[in-house]
Amino acid sequence: MERQQREQTSAQYFELFGSVPDEELAVRLDLSTKQVGRLRGGQNGPNLATTDAMRGQIEDILNYAAMSEQERIDAQERARARREEHQRKIPIDIIKDGIARDYPPWFNRAIERYGNDQPDVAIELLVDRLGPDSILEVGEELRPFMLNLLSSAYHGTGRIPEAIETLDRALQATDDSGRFEKVKPVIWSNLAAANIRRKDVETAFDCVEEALKLTYGHAPAYYHALHAASTKRDAKLLIFWLGRTLQAAKVSMEPEAVEKFIHRAQNDPDFGWTRAQDMWRGFEKEMLELFRSMAPQLNGPNGEN
Repeated sequence: MERQQREQTSAQYFELFGSVPDEELAVRLDLSTKQVGRLRGGQNGPNLATTDAMRGQIEDILNYAAMSEQERIDAQERARARREEHQRKIPIDIIKDGIARDYPPWFNRAIERYGNDQPDVAIELLVDRLGPDSILEVGEELRPFMLNLLSSAYHGTGRIPEAIETLDRALQATDDSGRFEKVKPVIWSNLAAANIRRKDVETAFDCVEEALKLTYGHAPAYYHALHAASTKRDAKLLIFWLGRTLQAAKVSMEPEAVEKFIHRAQNDPDFGWTRAQDMWRGFEKEMLELFRSMAPQLNGPNGEN
């Protein structure tokens, strides 16, 4: 009886979503494209988790159909607000290069506010001292680090053009003396993230390559490359960057960077298409095995005993 009910749910689901490509349904159901194809063709029946996901989406469609025009507008506005809230919480790299610096108190407050999910307050603390029209002096060795934080705060509030402009200023504030060898790949990596937000994927890839020229094992750059490939939904690019990421992880990434990479990719909504690809499963398995070999005292990617 239960199996029959699942099959009925599957049939109703594909009747409602018949025109939606398998690739998109794979993201919605957290399955591979092949699994969706087999479900659609009736070769396989859905398991309990997939059936529950189907029922939830069917219910959403039926509820939406029964809404008045104003209710639909309100629902769309709530969905937009949720997307914006997610974008504000996208992790952006902040400089932690292990070098002791005597940061002024106002900058430490800005770091604290940004870390407490208050990017607007961080911007207020930073912009008067780092804005283009600022007359306050900031030491040249600190300026790129501070501009990077300001750009991250702009990114966190969705002000992408200002984030990119500020990152450009941060790069201009560096030189080739070696003082900024830690910050420059982070700035390039953050430029990649910002360009993905404005759908300029090709520029994002260029920024990733600049970051990797400076630091071959810079994990966030590889992450943004995979994000760009996922945004473009390009399987060949995804294969290419999965291979490069795995190779770099084996020779140049610290265990903490590998752990963070895995955890972030497993939970990032923007990686839904990537996680639905069969090639992702092999990559994820190898990364997990690599992390466990790096930290054999841990039993899982989150450091749980």
